[in-house]
Amino acid sequence: MKIWSRLSKQQKNTRCIYAAFAVIALIITLFSSECSPVYPINTWVDPNCFMTVGKAVAKGKVIYRDIYEQKGPYVYFFHALCYLISPDSFTGVWLFEVINCFFVMLTFRKILTLYAIDGTWRTIWLSSLATLGIYFSYGFRKGDSVEEFCLPMLLYVVYLSLKRIKASENFKKTDFLLIGFIAGIVFWMKFSIVGFFVGWYIFYLYRVFHEKDLKSIPVSVLFILLGVALATLPPLAYFGVNHSIKTWLTSYIYDNLFFYTSGNNAILKLLFCILYLLGAIVSNLQFTTFVVFGLFCFSRKCEGRNKYERMLLLSTFIATAFFIYIGGRHYRYYALPLGVFTIFGYIALAKLNLSVYRKKAFMGGVVILAVVACVAGFFVQGHAPNIFVKQEDTAQYKFARIIHNAKEDATLLQYGSLDSGFYLATGILPEFKYFCRLNNPLPEMEKALDEYLSNRQADFVIVRYVESSAHKELDDPNYVEITRMSHKDFGQTDTYILYALKE
Repeated sequence: MKIWSRLSKQQKNTRCIYAAFAVIALIITLFSSECSPVYPINTWVDPNCFMTVGKAVAKGKVIYRDIYEQKGPYVYFFHALCYLISPDSFTGVWLFEVINCFFVMLTFRKILTLYAIDGTWRTIWLSSLATLGIYFSYGFRKGDSVEEFCLPMLLYVVYLSLKRIKASENFKKTDFLLIGFIAGIVFWMKFSIVGFFVGWYIFYLYRVFHEKDLKSIPVSVLFILLGVALATLPPLAYFGVNHSIKTWLTSYIYDNLFFYTSGNNAILKLLFCILYLLGAIVSNLQFTTFVVFGLFCFSRKCEGRNKYERMLLLSTFIATAFFIYIGGRHYRYYALPLGVFTIFGYIALAKLNLSVYRKKAFMGGVVILAVVACVAGFFVQGHAPNIFVKQEDTAQYKFARIIHNAKEDATLLQYGSLDSGFYLATGILPEFKYFCRLNNPLPEMEKALDEYLSNRQADFVIVRYVESSAHKELDDPNYVEITRMSHKDFGQTDTYILYALKE
């Protein structure tokens, strides 16, 4: 208490803000992410793939060479750390999600203060509401997406840029270095999100040409590239030591560019890009409503420094959306980076020229609607019923008991579909490079998976069967069905089938 009494009013407010955001972040992620302790397991395939590869990295296997997945190396370095924190669950990931959510809210608040929206509790609830809309949106999925962990990094670049614009300051060398470093980290996580930084540099060039400061362009290029190089050093050292640099670049860049993207022509790709963006906006109204409203309001400003704000927001939004969807694929979590722009809708609402009474009534209505939409989003996300499921009642842990009771040191393969959490539940480290079937149809992956079966290399095989999809039952003379279990997930029924190697 004596320490608290010695603090200034500003210091007390800062600590209150940090404490409030920490508690709110914990509550939000506790229910929005299946990585949290209230869920038996994260049933989404992507986080399970990340955790399986992260565990393999922690155990000494080399990414892409010994175990194959298609995201960037930082995703697996991060999950290796999470594995070391919590080897048998997603609790380590959840702890980082809490920290991630905290910094999203904190950066939202910093942006609010740039627009003279002050008041401790006012900025807390506005920042929290903006974050709530993202975390309980359709695009958030079940937590632990690459897009989720990129949010605070993208947000900080927006905040830093607006700070320089508001103060009529030029970007410093350290700014370029930091932005380049962040861009490098994002690139080596998932390069389709790097479109945000392309949009940022378009804004920067617009400002430079408008202010006739062309001599700063070489400086910006040099320090941005230096930042990217610094971010590239850890994976370069990792793959260099393991003599796998070529494998790394081929697997992450070449395979994703030429196997993962669709083969439509340029016009069709652009058309689908627009359609996917519209679909993302419609399906994520909890935050895209504020994104669209904010972009509309800010795009109307064209005088003084406001033109730079407009260019920053429009160029980064358009470039982000373009790079995400131009590949010709669309998954619900692709929309999440667009949540960076949701705070500008709240800024626009807070700046409405209304009487005090009408503004309070209007903002109260917006808050109620937004909270109702987020609660509805909690059920639309598809994992609300899983809160009440006991871990031992899930297919993952039921199959794990059967496998462990049948054979010690068993080998396991998930065949024909992505990792559904059985490697995590069993604690089995895959012996196979292609430990599941990924979405990029590599010919060698398909061939290897079939060879694992024909060579009788797996003691147990798990198949995810979904009606009216490519996931079918196993038809192999070497394996016999042991049991099956169905699980309803977002309107569809997944049937997991466990096969054992015939004697």
